[in-house]
Amino acid sequence: MKEKYNIDKALKLEHLGEGEWIEEPDEVSFTHKGFDCLIKRPFYGESPLTEEVIQTSGFGGHLCGYVFLPEDHSFYHNSKNPILDSDGEYLCDNYPNLDVHGGCTFVGEMDGKIAVGFDCGHSGDLIPSIQMVNSRHDVNKIFEEKFEKEFGYLPNPLPEKTYKNIAFVIGELKYLIDELEE
Repeated sequence: MKEKYNIDKALKLEHLGEGEWIEEPDEVSFTHKGFDCLIKRPFYGESPLTEEVIQTSGFGGHLCGYVFLPEDHSFYHNSKNPILDSDGEYLCDNYPNLDVHGGCTFVGEMDGKIAVGFDCGHSGDLIPSIQMVNSRHDVNKIFEEKFEKEFGYLPNPLPEKTYKNIAFVIGELKYLIDELEE
């Protein structure tokens, strides 16, 4: 297993806040059952979002997992669910049966190879940069005030979000490989 630390800890603290992501590697690569795997932490020093509250923070900090497919894998030659459409675009939606966290959110080329992947940035996932924005600006309180003003009542509280760490993503990648072998 190969680990890389691409984001300076001080930058992580400034833009993502305290959490286990500070000490975690930002990239992990390994091989499982002959499939190469990659875990990456997306991080943008400036938020791509336009809200004034969010512009003061970076964006990302969650993890994404990818499995690279060998060229002889059936996905390349599956006529019922082709990996490419007639225009040569990759089709993630053709693989809804891949039971991985949040579903298949990526099919495409990475480093000259075809990869299938998922991300840990869904509604029940704790995204460090969003958590940091919430702690700086009490976004939940702002949302509740706007919601109550608009609809006349408070929304039900949202469930607690959880951070999906390296160990979780490794487990999901191994499970995804088991599915890809079937």
